[in-house]
Amino acid sequence: MLDHFARNSNANIAYRLFAYFPDKVDTGHFPITVGHIEEILATTNAELAGYTARLRGKVDIENFVRRFTLEFGPSMERLIGDAEAKLTSCGFFTG
Repeated sequence: MLDHFARNSNANIAYRLFAYFPDKVDTGHFPITVGHIEEILATTNAELAGYTARLRGKVDIENFVRRFTLEFGPSMERLIGDAEAKLTSCGFFTG
């Protein structure tokens, strides 16, 4: 998402990442900070270093953080079950 933002920083785009971790279900939004992004960009992981190197120092992190939301939510299985239940209650899904 940061790479996309770097190439489209003038676009009016809100970035939202939904994630599932069993201990974080329904805890809501996690506030990502400039420090978090700087820590990510400072990785020494060989598989990621080339990717982060081209972004480091070339992206407005503060502006990205204002547009980025990390939200913890239910598992994919629960989302599918909820959608199937809603579709069934509306007569669109019969299993």
